[in-house]
Amino acid sequence: MAESTSITRIGTAAIEVIEEFRCHQIGWGDCFLLDEVWSRAGVKWKEPLHPLDRHNRVLNTLARDRRFEKRYFRAHANTVGRGSGERLMRYFVVKEDQ
Repeated sequence: MAESTSITRIGTAAIEVIEEFRCHQIGWGDCFLLDEVWSRAGVKWKEPLHPLDRHNRVLNTLARDRRFEKRYFRAHANTVGRGSGERLMRYFVVKEDQ
């Protein structure tokens, strides 16, 4: 799948999910919403991906889609190997002109 096609399909699916579930944003930790975007976009991969890999691919794609604005929130995280502390997590909102 070409990159621009993938961006359009995932971005369009994300807009549909945001509107259908009446949420204002989609981001890290929104497991159900991210899985729904992946499913609706019909993305096919060579091998099955771990759910967190799917979520990262959706978020990385939204970061390149001009219809979305990237924002951050501060969250407490306890990550193996990095210790605990606050981290900036990303989320996306649909730009007003869409």
